[in-house]
Amino acid sequence: LKTRVGKTVQLRPALQSDSDTMLTWQQHPTIRKFARNCAIPNRKQHLKWFMEKLADPYCIFNIVTYNGEPAGVLRFDYLFEKNGFEVSILTAPDFQNLGVASLALAQSRILLRNWDLYAYVKKSNKASMKLFKHSGYINTSDPGWLLAPNNVQQPDL
Repeated sequence: LKTRVGKTVQLRPALQSDSDTMLTWQQHPTIRKFARNCAIPNRKQHLKWFMEKLADPYCIFNIVTYNGEPAGVLRFDYLFEKNGFEVSILTAPDFQNLGVASLALAQSRILLRNWDLYAYVKKSNKASMKLFKHSGYINTSDPGWLLAPNNVQQPDL
């Protein structure tokens, strides 16, 4: 998919070689501010978490690219209790406000079109609340957002 300025946003599987780039993003204060766990990870903690996610058969772990450059992360963790996936999205600081996150979420509708998708967003994260609302998610409770298969509509590009 392409942004308004014609730049391509795509998903590709995360690779072990993405670990250092992702650690840099994870250590950025504006990224941690809205994370569930606000503690900034050190290299050892990050690498352990990263390798566990790569090995997890119930995790779909993607790098979001913007015109071919790594620009963020879109991850889906299977929720056994809900028979759906939790969506986690991160846009790298240098790629925010370019439409990257909304186009990445639009692609998630293609990847997981028959699944319920859940997002948990802190009340203070107004940008993410707006992102999920504009992506067709329904606010079910604080901090829950849901995109059910019957709610899926064409992305607003």
